[in-house]
Amino acid sequence: KGNSVPTTYTFTAEDNKPIVIHLVNQISAVTDDTSLTKLVRRTILITNIDGKVDRAIQEHTFTRTGQKDMVTGNISYGPWSENGKYTFAGIPVKEIAGYAINGSAPEVVVTPKTKDSTINISYLANGQTSYYQFIDDDYQAGDPAINQKHSIAGKTGENVKLNISIPENYSLAKGSTLPTSYTFKVSENKPLVIHL
Repeated sequence: KGNSVPTTYTFTAEDNKPIVIHLVNQISAVTDDTSLTKLVRRTILITNIDGKVDRAIQEHTFTRTGQKDMVTGNISYGPWSENGKYTFAGIPVKEIAGYAINGSAPEVVVTPKTKDSTINISYLANGQTSYYQFIDDDYQAGDPAINQKHSIAGKTGENVKLNISIPENYSLAKGSTLPTSYTFKVSENKPLVIHL
C-alpha cells in the first residue's frame, strides 16, 4: 500500500541504487463457490390412524464469505452465520384416545455439519379387552354353571372374529343371537351377554 510503479530512472555518476517495488497478493471475494452455503433439512412424516401422512419440513441455510488469494489460489472462509448453530423447533403431535404415539420430533440444534434427516411418527393402537358370558334364563338350583366370563382381546379399532359355541344341551333364548365378531372401541368395551 502506498507504492507506485516508477516509469523513469535517472542514472547518476555512481552508486545507482536499485528500484525496489513492494507487492502484495491480490485477494478477491469468492461468489460462485458452493461451499459458501449449507442447507440443512429435517422432514417429519406423521402417519395418522386413517393412513393419511402429514408432512412437515424444517430447513435452514447457513452462509459464509470466502476470499481467494489470486497468486496461490488458496481460498479462506469466514465463520458461518448464526455462529454455526440454529434450532429447529419441536413438532407437537396430537394425542388420540386409544392410541399411543410412536416417535417424536423434539427441538434440536443443527450445524452446517448436520446431515439431512427424516423422522417417522405413527400411532399404535392400545390393547383392549372385554369378554362374553352365557346366561341361563331357565337356571334352577343344581343346573350346571355356564356363566363363566370368556376373555376377548384385541386393539383399539380392531374387529376380532369370534368362534363361540353354544354349550351342549342349550339353545339360544328367544330374541338372542350368537355374535360372530367384536369391534373394540377406544374405551368402555362392554361385554357380550348371550342368553340361553
